[in-house]
Amino acid sequence: MAPLLVLGVLLLALGGCAGSGGTVQGAAPWRTPGAQLAAERANGGPRPSMSAHVLYSTDPSGLREELQTRCAGMGGRGTGAVLSTLVTDLYLSGVAPGEGAEALLRGGCAPVSEIVTEMIAQGGESAFDPVLERALMLTGSGARETLELAAAEGLERRARLLDASDGPLRESLVYAMRYYPSGAPTSETQTAVAMNLLFERAESGYGLYTFVLLGRTSALDTADVQRYRELFRIIETYVASARGVSEPRRETHAFLVPVYADSGDMALVDQLAPELSDLMRYRLGRALRRHGRPGPAARLESGAGPFLMTSTDPQLLPLEAGAPRLLIDLSGVGAEYLYGIIDACDRPVEDAAALERLRERLRVLLDEAPADWLEWIEPRAPSAPRAAARDVAPAAVVG
Repeated sequence: MAPLLVLGVLLLALGGCAGSGGTVQGAAPWRTPGAQLAAERANGGPRPSMSAHVLYSTDPSGLREELQTRCAGMGGRGTGAVLSTLVTDLYLSGVAPGEGAEALLRGGCAPVSEIVTEMIAQGGESAFDPVLERALMLTGSGARETLELAAAEGLERRARLLDASDGPLRESLVYAMRYYPSGAPTSETQTAVAMNLLFERAESGYGLYTFVLLGRTSALDTADVQRYRELFRIIETYVASARGVSEPRRETHAFLVPVYADSGDMALVDQLAPELSDLMRYRLGRALRRHGRPGPAARLESGAGPFLMTSTDPQLLPLEAGAPRLLIDLSGVGAEYLYGIIDACDRPVEDAAALERLRERLRVLLDEAPADWLEWIEPRAPSAPRAAARDVAPAAVVG
């Protein structure tokens, strides 16, 4: 069958409907039934979309330049929804709390105290010290009492937001990561107050983690759609069994699938959250380029997918530290091979060499394997960052 646009195939196969383009290259334009439920949970508002977000550089110098441009003319007076959106985008981009606070301060994006409060409200306790210390470093100890009060207000605001499941945290709570551990009787869904935590701080205790990412889901042909449906059918029905236990165990492998929270008893393929997957795919592609792997980064951005990223680490990123990773590109793989691929992944984890054995099992599995469908990614030390200038006072004043 000739390639079809998403309206022809995905409406029937994935429950999708046309969506909008976004800032994430190759962002999925289709909408699963779980998206409708997510929109209803958000009081009937529009479903969250990565197209509404700006993804910023994680390089401190580049980040400061971007925010100086973004906040030009604000003169340290930006507040409310503007500041909330900026902070949300910084955390979605993987920017460290201290670096984000400094960039906002130097860019004159809002009063210093409001920046401190919002960064901690969205970042939580782990953001408290780095944000407060960076603000004090830039403004001087004379502002300590004011900034400590602002930091405390950030924690109080966070508690209120979590209790209400409202405000800037609402969007993150719409998304979840569904775990399918080997042999467990049921899957398990986890949410987080920041979307990136779902794939950067997965539940520890499993021996191997496989993050499932959707690919480019426009212009799919019949084989592509069949591959998607079959993959998630197998994960949902084959991986979980009536035996075993749900608690993480070192000898257990787990698939992690981005979904909408509280999708009920829908089929897994109907729960998929393409916005969360787009964020994972964008961040991974950017990390691969920094890691000197432009080839797999390009395939990740433009390939039909899906993709599997497997490691002993409970996190998709960063690539520079921890254990090796195996990136599996299923874009050109026939649906008839997916059972064997999932079976190869879903084996007991005996020791630290389990990932290497998985790679060897996959190498001999396909009769005619697509070129570069398996990518072995070794960790390496990151290049030393350029020293950030500390002698420039922020454009904002303590408010």
